Amino acid sequence: TQHLIAQGRRKIGLIAGPLNFRAASERYSGWEEALERAGLQVDSLRVVEGDWTAAGGARAARALLAQSPDVDAIFAHNDQMALGALSALADLGRRVPDDIALAGFDNTPESAFFQPPLTTIATNMIDVGRTAVLELHRLIQAKLQGQDPGAPSAKILSPELIIRQSSGAR
Repeated sequence: TQHLIAQGRRKIGLIAGPLNFRAASERYSGWEEALERAGLQVDSLRVVEGDWTAAGGARAARALLAQSPDVDAIFAHNDQMALGALSALADLGRRVPDDIALAGFDNTPESAFFQPPLTTIATNMIDVGRTAVLELHRLIQAKLQGQDPGAPSAKILSPELIIRQSSGAR
């Protein structure tokens, strides 16, 4: 969302994953916070809940534009929904990124081959898995040695913005 704002977009819609999922609710909060920090309006008409699928993303994009036709950018909670949105936008005659910018999340390998290539967020799942396994190993070893392992540690891993053509970045 911050990247879309930096590209001059001011009416940023959201295709959310199911908001009962933690990842979706956290991404929603990030979208909302970025808009608020930029002094932009958080408008419930610019939010449509999807189902993580490309078909759901297409339905959500159509619904989003029906209820808020002035949206100038869309952040989709995953690349699959962004793919569906990209298809729906083309069907509706909206050019990406000229008329409407688009960004996804996950950096799926296919996202570089969308037309136009998709701006997305990479969460290095290998590092996430490695970190989880190391922490689990630490906890198990402490238990096996009769020690109190304490509470599991928390580590925040920073995602990476992968800028491609769909966001209109120069």
